Amino acid sequence: MALLSETEVKQTLEQLPEWKLDDGMLRRDFQFDEYLKGVDFVRQVANQAEAKDHHPYVIIDHTTVTIKWFSFDQGGLTEKDTAMAAYCDELFNLK
Repeated sequence: MALLSETEVKQTLEQLPEWKLDDGMLRRDFQFDEYLKGVDFVRQVANQAEAKDHHPYVIIDHTTVTIKWFSFDQGGLTEKDTAMAAYCDELFNLK
């Protein structure tokens, strides 16, 4: 899988406006009204990540869940990262 160019990263951030670059990683903070809703969200992301063999960096801080995507094996962002970020957005919007 090829690394995204700077132009592709910029396009990704336009298409996924809630996501930001954080030390080269795609990052988004998701806010929930209950702790267990955030935990359930992480479980669903984890199931998809396992199915796709692409795993995020996750922080659960009470009702805030931070997800970061980065292709460590490629040393940057790839289409796997953008696809999983879009999946997270879709999942979050279903809540």
